[in-house]
Amino acid sequence: MRLCKEDNHFSSTLQEEKIYIADSLSPEGDDIMNPHKKFLIIIGILIVCELSLIFTGPSYGKIAFVSDRRGNFEIFAADANGWSVKRLTSSAEDNFNPAWSPDGKKIAFTVENDEQSDIYIMDADGSNVQRLTDDKGDDWDPAWSPDGKKIAFTSDRNGTYDVYCMNADGTNIQRITTDPDFDGFPAWSPDGGKIAFTSWRDRIPSELYIMNADGSDVQRLTNNYVEEGNPAWSPDGEKIAISRGMEESYDIYIIDVDGSSEVNVTNAPGLNSSPVWSLDGEKIVFASYRGWGHDIYMINDDGSNVQRLHFDLLNIYADFQPSWYCSGTLPDPSLIFLRKCLHIILIAAIIFSAMYFVVVSLKRGKQSDTESTQ
Repeated sequence: MRLCKEDNHFSSTLQEEKIYIADSLSPEGDDIMNPHKKFLIIIGILIVCELSLIFTGPSYGKIAFVSDRRGNFEIFAADANGWSVKRLTSSAEDNFNPAWSPDGKKIAFTVENDEQSDIYIMDADGSNVQRLTDDKGDDWDPAWSPDGKKIAFTSDRNGTYDVYCMNADGTNIQRITTDPDFDGFPAWSPDGGKIAFTSWRDRIPSELYIMNADGSDVQRLTNNYVEEGNPAWSPDGEKIAISRGMEESYDIYIIDVDGSSEVNVTNAPGLNSSPVWSLDGEKIVFASYRGWGHDIYMINDDGSNVQRLHFDLLNIYADFQPSWYCSGTLPDPSLIFLRKCLHIILIAAIIFSAMYFVVVSLKRGKQSDTESTQ
């Protein structure tokens, strides 16, 4: 063995077996032992960017909704910014009508089978499921009172559909309406003093009514010959959003609580239903079927800037019946879409870089084996 100096770098040579051991730096000072180390750095940077995209940014509350993305209809929840879609229910039965409690800690919902429908509640993460009603009739469409102490719902337990109310633990069930025709879709006013609902009591299809929370002082607000449902009070208590239409065409309307004026907000072909107000009363989230699948949309309260919320980016599942627990205003859906696209690009870049790194590593390994056998 001897040491020699070549181009200002020392190397040792074992002449008998012709094995050469050299330092890892080129004459220019570059690292030649691991030429694809840069790809490791790139992969690390991409992973950090992806994690930052996932775990940063406001959530703007949660939106619970119904989806068939696991086969039957289940309750899911997602951040209102479009992230963290999570399945909350898992059963052989279908689950509908999610409704957040005012404090965001509970979700009431309907479980439906071939024999009956009943009201259940669960924690916001899907745990601690409790059954509140157990009647041979159908109990569905729960609505929390603003103080979270009561739940109004629709039931035909006495032969006709009426509005009922119970304590949040399922006790003290009381019948609020007693008309022989359909009464349903209850919605509490922000102060808890009134309930909006739809009814066939004057004619079919249904019209919009309001009453005191104890069932007294019933007032009719609309006078149309179309079906109305899913009323939702604005946060200031001055307006009510409803779905209105016939057969294959429903729109979202906003109506003054005195019935004096109304505006068609969506004004588009398709089935638009289940309106939910933002906390500031400036936006409405709703479900829509527009010929290519059921999805959840957002629109300004004046009907402008309608955009799809991309919980299902590929639009292959049916997502509907949204319920929004607000902790702020919803961001622009176009920004949500851009974040989703960036998420996909980062994942693709990470996978591509990792595959390239593996291929290069295997290729260098084969070259090393070939050189060692020569």
